[in-house]
Order: sequence, then C-alpha cells, then structure tokens
Amino acid sequence: MAEKTENRKPNNNNNNNDTSRAQPAPNGNGAENKERAPATRKIGITETCFRDAHQSIMATRLKNEDMLPIAEAVDEVGYHSVEMWGGATFDSAMRFLGEDPWERMREIRKRLKKTKMQM
Repeated sequence: MAEKTENRKPNNNNNNNDTSRAQPAPNGNGAENKERAPATRKIGITETCFRDAHQSIMATRLKNEDMLPIAEAVDEVGYHSVEMWGGATFDSAMRFLGEDPWERMREIRKRLKKTKMQM
C-alpha cells in the first residue's frame, strides 16, 4: 500500500528570515536608545595598584613605607574604590616583610579619606 504524502509548509519557527519581529537598524547616533537609557549612569573605577601591582610587579615585597607616600595622591584621583587585599598580600606582609598587615590597612585607611577600600 502506497503512503499518502501531504504538501506541508516548512516549519519556519527557527527561520532567520522572519521579518515580523525585525527591528530597524540603528543609525549609530544613539537616538534609538534614548527612551530606554537612564538619564545618567555613573561608572565606578577600582584602582588595583596597592594589591595587583604590588603582587604582580613587585613580587609582594612592597613595604608600607613604599606605599604610604602615594596613598593621599591616589585618594585625590576620584576612584570608586581601591583594591587593597587579596592573594598573598596578607601572608607576604607577615612572612617576608615582618609587617603587621592590619597596621598597613589602618595606615592606608587614614590616607584614603574619600575612597572606599575593598578586597
């Protein structure tokens, strides 16, 4: 017995040629996003010099006396925060430098009056 074949339309659910939901191409001037974008957006920048540069470049051998003189200038830049802690910074202060890592935090905090400190 021969099977009956039907003429079926292809299933276009995944067809990229579907233009029923197509959006006009952006014109590049941002006008198409003005309705959705907030009036102002503030982006915070975190400086990592007291943690990453200290860890990566100076091999965790930067002493408090090396960092403290620049801390006030870093505070004046206007960063959202300064990353202070992470990786081996705590361990290195004690093991290799003979310094109290908590004292380091206290001394830098005194100089960063406007800027948050973070891990």
